[in-house]
This record gives sequence, C-alpha cells and structure tokens, in this order.
Amino acid sequence: MDEPVPWENAVRAIEARIPVAPPEPIVFSGSSSIALWRTMQRDFQDFPVFNAGFGGSTMKQVVQRAPRIVLPLYPKQIVLFAGENDLALGGTVDDVMDAFEEFLCMTGPAPTLVLSVKPSPARMWMRTAMEVLNERLCTACDYDRRLTTLNVWTPMLSEAGEPRAEFWMRDGIHMSKAGYALWTELVRPHLI
Repeated sequence: MDEPVPWENAVRAIEARIPVAPPEPIVFSGSSSIALWRTMQRDFQDFPVFNAGFGGSTMKQVVQRAPRIVLPLYPKQIVLFAGENDLALGGTVDDVMDAFEEFLCMTGPAPTLVLSVKPSPARMWMRTAMEVLNERLCTACDYDRRLTTLNVWTPMLSEAGEPRAEFWMRDGIHMSKAGYALWTELVRPHLI
C-alpha cells in the first residue's frame, strides 16, 4: 500500500458521508488545508458544500481517490487545493501539473475553482517552486473555460512579501482561524 493507514481511514470516513451529502454539491477536494476547514459548513451555509479533503495528500493522491470521494457526488462545482505537499515531498512542478491534467480529464465538465499554493512559512525554502507552480496553474486555467484560478498566495503575504503570522498555526503549515476567514472571503464570490 502506498500510504499510511490513517489516509485510507480518512477516505473511508468521507465515503461514509456521501449518502447524506446535498444533491449536486460543491465539493472541496485536496489536502489538509481543505480537510481541516472545520467551519466550512458555517462559512458557506448558503451553498451545498461537501468537504472531501484528506490531510497530507498530494495532487496525485487526490486524483487516485477522486473516483471514490469526488465523482460519486456528481458535483456542480469543485474547489481544488493540492500541490504544496507534492513539492515538500520532493516532487516537481511538472509532476503536479501532470496529476492536475489527469484530475481535469477525470472530472469532465464540472466547473473547478483552483486555489493557488499558499505561502506556508515553514515551506518558504521552496518558495521559487511554489511560485512557479502557481504560475503554471494560472496559465492552465486561462486555457480551459471550466477552470478559474484563485490567488490565495498574495493576500497571505505582508507588504514586505513575507507570510503574515496571523494566518498560521505554530507549525507554519496549517492555517489559523484568521487564515480560514480570509479564504472564506476569497472563495465565496467564486462559488456557484
């Protein structure tokens, strides 16, 4: 098996919630930044949202599990955040983009809001790769009508271009309540 058991457990827990999901939901898919969005239902209470995030996942792992936890929901829209873990684990921007293209082939006509990689303080050692990935995601979205890209990178930086401390937990990777409040403000106008 290519993953720790907790990831499979998390995926099974998502599968267990599918029968009670709203019809044609907006499915949030991706890594821990999605999975840990504990206030999502309240933040978007006027939208039929469904959280299908699982912590630690790479873009490739999101793709591999989409047939289990995204596609069965017949989403009217997908919100995707993945790629940061890929880079942290030694993957390349090309690896992420290849998996991203596979995800798009799999999800068909569903409109997809693609969130850029965030500027996690503990991962600024790979800042150049993260910025290149964000540029590549943005370019890919420019050429596909189903896709909209959302820059969460810049709003999370100070005027000096460094991550703003209030948006992060102590580990410098996961977001604080203030981080999720910002993401709610940024994402809401793009939901359908």
